[in-house]
Amino acid sequence: MLQREEELRFSEDVQQRFTIAESTGSSEWMDVAEELQLQVLTEFKYLTGNKEEDGSYLTRLLLHEYRLAAQNNTINVQIRQNICRRGDLSVGDDAINVRLTNINGENKHLLDYQKKGRPLVVIAGSYS
Repeated sequence: MLQREEELRFSEDVQQRFTIAESTGSSEWMDVAEELQLQVLTEFKYLTGNKEEDGSYLTRLLLHEYRLAAQNNTINVQIRQNICRRGDLSVGDDAINVRLTNINGENKHLLDYQKKGRPLVVIAGSYS
């Protein structure tokens, strides 16, 4: 399954979909990645196409994986390259003051969290 996802992810078509998604302003590359992952799960017969059934199945699967990881004190991490778009930032550039939504659903901006005289450290990840 992972090989199939990798094959699709680096295909010209999907790379173009990443670029288009990022340039529209109404979507982002993660939307394309999610569609891709659902496609692979469907191809391998893990999903049926019925959103209600599939959502229930995926929830149970994730809970099962979480319990196993908790029991074994392990965390399964797969690190991969995501080639979405090239930015033009360089080391030392000012951070872009992007809009964020906090855990309470409130909209803020990145630099709202910066405190005078202290560096702002951003640790980011991807759910895809």
